[in-house]
Amino acid sequence: MTNNGKINKNKKKVRKIEILNKRYKIINMISANQENRVYVCIDQKLGVSRIIKESKKKNNKENGDFTILKHLHHIGLPNIFDVFEDAKSTYVVIEHIDGDNLKRFIEKNGQFDVQKGLVIIKQLLFVLQYLHTLRPKAVIHGDIKPENIIINDDRTVLIDFASVNNQKGTSSFLAPERIIGMKKNEQSDIYSLGLVFNYMFTGKIKKIFTDELPIDFNKTVKYIIEKCTKKNIKERYKSVGEILSDIEKIKFNHYDSASSSRIKVVSVHNNSYLAAELAFVIAKINKKKTLLIDSNIFESEIAYLIPKNKCKLYLQDFTSEYINQLYYSNRNKNLSILPCRSDIESYENFSPKILENIVSEFSKSFDVIIINCTDFIYDALCIKSIYLSDIVLYSIKRGVTDIRKYNSIIYFLNNRQNISKDRFMFLQFNINSENIRESLVSKAVEAKYLGKIPYSKKRIALNATAMNYTYRMEKKIRRKYIKLIKKLNI
Repeated sequence: MTNNGKINKNKKKVRKIEILNKRYKIINMISANQENRVYVCIDQKLGVSRIIKESKKKNNKENGDFTILKHLHHIGLPNIFDVFEDAKSTYVVIEHIDGDNLKRFIEKNGQFDVQKGLVIIKQLLFVLQYLHTLRPKAVIHGDIKPENIIINDDRTVLIDFASVNNQKGTSSFLAPERIIGMKKNEQSDIYSLGLVFNYMFTGKIKKIFTDELPIDFNKTVKYIIEKCTKKNIKERYKSVGEILSDIEKIKFNHYDSASSSRIKVVSVHNNSYLAAELAFVIAKINKKKTLLIDSNIFESEIAYLIPKNKCKLYLQDFTSEYINQLYYSNRNKNLSILPCRSDIESYENFSPKILENIVSEFSKSFDVIIINCTDFIYDALCIKSIYLSDIVLYSIKRGVTDIRKYNSIIYFLNNRQNISKDRFMFLQFNINSENIRESLVSKAVEAKYLGKIPYSKKRIALNATAMNYTYRMEKKIRRKYIKLIKKLNI
């Protein structure tokens, strides 16, 4: 009975394979080696082209591409439509993506310019970020090279996951530690990706310690390639999210890794008082041209915290399409404010990209841009401000409650969004308690601790009566802000 049962099952399996084989008509074979063959086929039932990858069975293990891709869903990855097998091989039916691989594309069209190249780079980074942040276990591709990247008109696709379950890879695009036998990880993928970036702009494979990019090439892209391809793994980017963050800054050209005097973008979360006071001192004491953007629609207070005669106030709010008119146009003022309205309807109708456009618009006119925003990480403006900022300031106003809250946020952003902890900083603000010791706070927080801005009765009294404290602050408070600005390297 048992044997008959097995025979019947095998017969059903054979019939199924025969039916699937009849469905796909092979047009031609596009590659072959000892282990794999790849065919272009027509799905005769649907009338569309497909790719079929034939892999010889080894030790009854599943095909590598199928094992990985069947669990993944991303626009930058090929879809799997079918799997069948015979006695010797497993066949995986994969989406046929029109277009050339990156190597063939460059051979036909030449190297990319920066603008077009960055579009491709960002699409690759989003795919890799998806793979690296999968839980419970990240997926490391292990063989990123131009031949495994398909360029479509509006889509970039990463293919060939055969190396995911082993340590193989293409030697010319492998990280140095992989060549000597170390296990692959996220940063080995980043190294290979850096070599691909360099190949896109030069048409050549970058060698260690060499630089074949033109002298006048975009400094930030050059810096990104160099940091991706550091021989020492500790000097590379720690995550794909860090690369994406640096690329975001290229759009408004404020980021130049070779310059210490570049514009600074600082986001202050859930503390309008800190944002206003910090901006005022930077503009008045440090004489820096400062723009304060109030993007906290639900608590728009900035315009009331700084006297109108002490700043340049823009007529439009930050959700406006045009942001070039001034209501108060005193040209001698270093501080400018872009306010917002507490208007839920305006919040519904604007795109988070507006913040990016504003920073791009004003980056050449100011030394410092401060963004006042909410601390709710599911608010699109909050996340966008974090990506755009060099420094993210969280203020401790309620002691342990705030420490726990912001530690949790940083942990989430670091582990799920791949945003480096280096840009997050803590600061005590206006806490009326001598029981909170700075030594304990500095050890309790997940990021760099900057000290405190002291409690002020005058601040409480003036703000409670709708009078401006910002330009009436005590000298001791100003001195604290000056020290803080030095720590922030502004």
